[in-house]
Amino acid sequence: MGSKPFAFHCRSFLAVGLQKKLKIFESPVREKVFAPLSLHKKLNNYHTEDIVRLEWSHDSRFIITCCKDRNVRIFSVHKIPGFIPFTLAGHKATPIMAAFTREHTHVFSLGKDGYMNIWKWVDEVSESFRKQQAFALQRFGKKLKVVEAEAGSEDEGQKEDLEYYSEFEKKVTKGRFVLEKKQRYELSGAKVLSLLLIVE
Repeated sequence: MGSKPFAFHCRSFLAVGLQKKLKIFESPVREKVFAPLSLHKKLNNYHTEDIVRLEWSHDSRFIITCCKDRNVRIFSVHKIPGFIPFTLAGHKATPIMAAFTREHTHVFSLGKDGYMNIWKWVDEVSESFRKQQAFALQRFGKKLKVVEAEAGSEDEGQKEDLEYYSEFEKKVTKGRFVLEKKQRYELSGAKVLSLLLIVE
């Protein structure tokens, strides 16, 4: 069946990764019901190899996945017009852990080879990044059910939704994560299997 990583957050959702698939369920209620899990979102076409780790953001609005293809990806739990999941590519070995800081200003990811990548959020989008996102939208947009955001096209429903977005959700389509630093941890030939990562 391949790897079966999972992550649970007690507030609202349960995220489950099975091989290349990621599914997000609404958290089960305490009362006994016929179908305790309600599917909120499924992402079955984005990972090219098995998922090995899932982590939640502090506010439970984003999920980070670590994949055997050596990429770290960031997905939104809720629908955000124009949002394409971020792919953070830069590891030479499988990333085994990733986490947001509380204010989403940085992402830390650690590979099996002991390299820690530190990603910094910047409020700008380069031309090359726009081209990458346009390609991702063309390739995965329909599968991910991405809603394109057009200037001046917000209807009343979208404006109401904005009231419930976090500050990071409001700006997530207007910036990107860039690799700020790589840090090597000496392991004397050993590979990292797990790490307790505490970020603020």
